[in-house]
Formats: sequence, C-alpha cells, structure tokens
Amino acid sequence: PAYNFTDKQAADLAQFVMEEWVDLDLQDEQAKEPEAPPDSPVRIRQGKLLFEELGCAGCHDLTPEDTKLAAPELTFIGSKPIHELDFGNAKIRHALPDFLYTKLKSPKVFRRDFKLPTWEKPAVAVWQNLRPTALFSDSTPSQDGSKSPELQQIFATVQQTGILDAKLRMPEDPARNQAVWLVRELNNVGALSPLRMPDFQLSDEDAEALTIALMSRSVVSIPSKRYEVPQVQKNVFNPKDGFGDLQRRYRCLSCHSIRESGDRRASDLTYEGSRVNRQWLYHYLNTPYSMRRTLAIAMPNFHFKDEESHFMADYMSTVFVDTQLGAGWERERHHANARPGQALFDAKGCIACHQVHGKGGDVGPSLTTQVPEFPQGTWVGDKLKGDWIYQWLHNPQALVPDTLEPNLGLSDQECLDLTAYLLTLKNPDFQEKK
Repeated sequence: PAYNFTDKQAADLAQFVMEEWVDLDLQDEQAKEPEAPPDSPVRIRQGKLLFEELGCAGCHDLTPEDTKLAAPELTFIGSKPIHELDFGNAKIRHALPDFLYTKLKSPKVFRRDFKLPTWEKPAVAVWQNLRPTALFSDSTPSQDGSKSPELQQIFATVQQTGILDAKLRMPEDPARNQAVWLVRELNNVGALSPLRMPDFQLSDEDAEALTIALMSRSVVSIPSKRYEVPQVQKNVFNPKDGFGDLQRRYRCLSCHSIRESGDRRASDLTYEGSRVNRQWLYHYLNTPYSMRRTLAIAMPNFHFKDEESHFMADYMSTVFVDTQLGAGWERERHHANARPGQALFDAKGCIACHQVHGKGGDVGPSLTTQVPEFPQGTWVGDKLKGDWIYQWLHNPQALVPDTLEPNLGLSDQECLDLTAYLLTLKNPDFQEKK
C-alpha cells in the first residue's frame, strides 16, 4: 500500500531495514571476499564479447521481439526484481549481482531437489525430468507410468548411461516407494535438476565481466547517487582485545548496545560498570534471570567458562564506567536518610510501576526480585550502585532517553533520601549467608 511517507520517514525506515535485517554470519563471510571491480565501459565491453563467444544468445533473448524459450529473457535483467529470482539451494546474499555472478560461475549450486508431483504418474514424471533432456524426455516409458516395470526400465537405463552406479539394486517395495527411492538416488547425483545452464568453468575475472555486462542491461540508467539512501555513520564498538573477541563470539551486540553500536533489544551496556555491582554482574552472566514478573524472556545462558565470566565482569566494571556519574551521591551521602526516602517512595506512587515484596505494578522492574537459585542477592540494593540510583532519580532520560521512567523533578535531598531507601532493599536470605 501507499503510506505516503515523508522523505524523512522513508529514509528512517530504509535505515532501520538495512540495520535490522542483517545476516551477521553472511557478513563475516563477505568480509573475507575481495571487493568486486568497478563498473567500467571496458569491463562491460569485455562481458558483451564473452556473451557472444559463449553463444549465450542461442538460449537467451536479448530483445523483447525474440522468441527463444529455452532460457529466461535477459533484455532488462539488470532491473529484475529480487523476488522474481530463484536462488534455489544457493547460500549467497539475496542480491542481483550475487545471483548473476554465482549463476555464471557455479550454476549447479542453484539446484533444487526434484519432488514427485501428485498429479502425474511417477515413472512418467521421473522420465520427463531426467537430465540431459535429449536422452530421456522425448518419449515416455509406457502408457501406464505408475507400475514397477516402468520404474525398473528407467532404473536400468540410467545405470546403462552411467548416471547411477551399476551395483545399485532397487528395493522390492510397492511401486510408489520404489519411485521415491529412485528420485532420492537421482537427486543425489543431480540428474533430476531442472537447471539447464551449462557450467562454462569461467575464471573469476570473466564471471565478473559478464555480471557487469548483464547488470548494465537495465530499463533506465539510474544515477545511483540520486536515489541512494543516506546511511547514518555510527560508531562501531569493536575493541581488539579479549573482550572484543568474546563479544564477537557470543554476538552481544545482536541484543545489547555499547557506545551507540549494536541493538537495543536489551539494555545498553555503555555504563554497565557504573550501574551494577561487579559481584552481581559476575553471577548474572552465569545465571541470567528475568527482571520482570510478566516477562519469561531473559538473557540466554551461554554457559560461559568461569574465567570468561570473571574477565567480562572485571572488564565491564573497569571500562564501562563514567567516573562523574552520581558524583553528588558520593559527596553528600552522609546527609541521606532512608526513612523519609521510604515515605517519598510511597508519596510519589512508585509502587504503581515497581513491585516491592510481591505488590505493585509490572511496568518497571521489580525491586525485590526473588531468584532462589541465584548465588547472590537479587534485590535492587544488592544489584545497583548508589551513584547510578542517585543519577537516575535526578534525570532518568539523561541516562536512557527512551525510558518510561518519569522525571519527577526531585530535589537533591529527595534523591539522596530515596537512594538511601532503595539501597536498604537487600535480600535478607543472602545477607544471612554472608
């Protein structure tokens, strides 16, 4: 449908799609490949000469007036929509240049396994789809293509022509089961593939030249810079150290963001070391749990090695910090009073969104989360640092711009008192263990 997007909305949506729907494993593979050469008139002419030398025009139409039906028309192949391409079993990026290059270089990778149609006699269907077409498809084995003798006849023929091993023996099963067995064996050797494209054993250079020549056959010549969606250049958090190795191995940025890099499906880790206590973080990496009663989803348990958990907790507690964060708490904490802080918690209606001892709302995280199997306290006072709580109460949007936490306009003293109260909420069971 036409949504009548503004230019900015269209650009934002395009940027989201390009960042969100990405195959990270495929990106890793592509990073190892050399870049394709630039489209130049010389390369286009080279590709057109190859097209003629290989006799491609014998099967492919190059103008709408041609009437060859042996292969797809290539008049405007450079403008062909992606959804009209059949990528078959090829494990490549779904883009037209990749499709054309791979089709020219290794056409067999597009092969799909043949499946017996339900509307046709098995023997007839197998016979008419055997490759090469010239040997088999001009005639059918008999009038009734559903009986075992016809399948045996096909089996003997493909053995005689060397398509299947002469030592193979067809099982003594009902005709339908024999047909399924025969199709499986023929699929394994690619004899039932509907592909007709020959493998010309092209060099990388020739395949690239042909690809460029075919891409030049478009409906109109489009000045790409005019229609290119401007990409927002973002910082990429990719440290060349032990943490970077672990982050890339476990794909942390697939869910988390760090210094404006990555995704926001889960919490931003930029200041995780200033936010949570190091011991809690170490245990959470080993035993993740859901922060909200209504959400069963939690961070996956990656079963980190103990040295990995220790290293990541130490690293985040040292590197992911802002030394100026919550400076007022360290400076004025001796003036904080938890009793008026509790009264303020009740007066501001914090219980509407946060739970305390099983009572309250589910919009925000529980402040007294119970996780019996967790080897450390999981209440807010066990988990968060006073510096972070104090800064958060002052201005939550300064830390997380899209948070639902309201800015209550608290005074410095109110932030001190409320921080002091929240830090008293520690799991008594864990405190007894200590």
